[in-house]
Amino acid sequence: MAISTPDPRRRVKRPRNLSGKRRVQPYSRVDAPYFRSPGFYVRVGGLAVVVAVAIALLVLRAWSIQVLHGPQYAAQAHSQAFRTVDLRGPRGAIVDSHGRLLVGTTGTIVVAADPSALGSTDKHGIWHASRSGKAALERFSRMSLTPLNTLTTRIRRSVIRSPFAPAVVLPHPRHGLAVYLQERAATYPNFKIEAEPSRLYPRGALGSEFLGLLGEVTQEELATPRYANATPGEVVGQSGIEKLYDSVLNPGFLAAKLRVDSMGRIAGPLELPKNKPLPTLRLTIDSHLQRVAEKAVQDGMALARANGQHPTGGSAVAINPNTGAIYAIASQPTFNQVRAENDPNYVSHLYQDKTGPTLDRAIAGVYPTGSTFKPIIAEAALSAGIITPTTPQLCSGSFVLGGTIFHNVEAGVYSEMTLPTALAESCD
Repeated sequence: MAISTPDPRRRVKRPRNLSGKRRVQPYSRVDAPYFRSPGFYVRVGGLAVVVAVAIALLVLRAWSIQVLHGPQYAAQAHSQAFRTVDLRGPRGAIVDSHGRLLVGTTGTIVVAADPSALGSTDKHGIWHASRSGKAALERFSRMSLTPLNTLTTRIRRSVIRSPFAPAVVLPHPRHGLAVYLQERAATYPNFKIEAEPSRLYPRGALGSEFLGLLGEVTQEELATPRYANATPGEVVGQSGIEKLYDSVLNPGFLAAKLRVDSMGRIAGPLELPKNKPLPTLRLTIDSHLQRVAEKAVQDGMALARANGQHPTGGSAVAINPNTGAIYAIASQPTFNQVRAENDPNYVSHLYQDKTGPTLDRAIAGVYPTGSTFKPIIAEAALSAGIITPTTPQLCSGSFVLGGTIFHNVEAGVYSEMTLPTALAESCD
């Protein structure tokens, strides 16, 4: 059977019309005149308005995001890409009336641990050591002679205060231990030797009684108005000038930045903030006169002991009577502020010492007013016209006022005295 195929080169012509007279017209289900009707243009115009409104809303929204809320979203993006690390900042200096440095700032060596490498934090925010981290802590505990619970507690407190900050596990390491860790950094990768700001006392224990102590802020102090802006773990003044002017001297924690990825993992080095100039507090104290006053009180107490007396303390104050400026203020017994800065155990013993070394007897001691109050009473009597400098008064062994008997120092003196004689003879 033979099959013929059409020649592809052969052109086939279609008829122009079916009947020979009528042409073929395209078929549409929509009436052609509708596209030129008013209803068609109304619908197209309405659609155009809707599209224009939608585009306008998108443009306005983009403008709002980029311009109006741009800084807000930029801050959110920055907060997601960085974490804040609180670092202890240096305190301002304290100088005497001549600009001589009384208290400055230096650095002290500490041992810090990496909490993220030694463990993790649970959903309650409590840090727990991993198996390898616990083994590293036990090894470090044996080497540093520090209980494992102490190291764990210090890390947990640090994580609560600042999750990404290095946790100080040894605030005052022995020199030999610090050198050993520095030489074997690869053996102990999770423990590093770092420097923290600390107080410098170039004149030793001079002025300890009025300069005061430093310490970590307590929960009770955080509830007081004085430390309302403090942060848990912050070192603040606990007494003396350090406490009175803590808002001036204390910069608080320094907010360093640490870059993290989308999973919160560390992705960059620690970025330290720019150093701001610290204020310097100038006192009316003269450091040379202060040293003389302290020596005078010590010598006076030693002389009293040599004479068979038993003084429990002494104080001295040098004041400018015209301005009220205090040039020297000494109190004995006192404490050593240098030891207090470097030995936490020494500070705890100070408050248990029955001799009261933390008490500034010059301003907080309770003593009889004695002869220093006599000129004040004499001035009041002269100003009121009750007496004159030559008015005689009886200096007896005692005086009754309001049912209370006041005794004279010299009980055997019974004589008429004028004001100059009474002051010279110390008649009470």
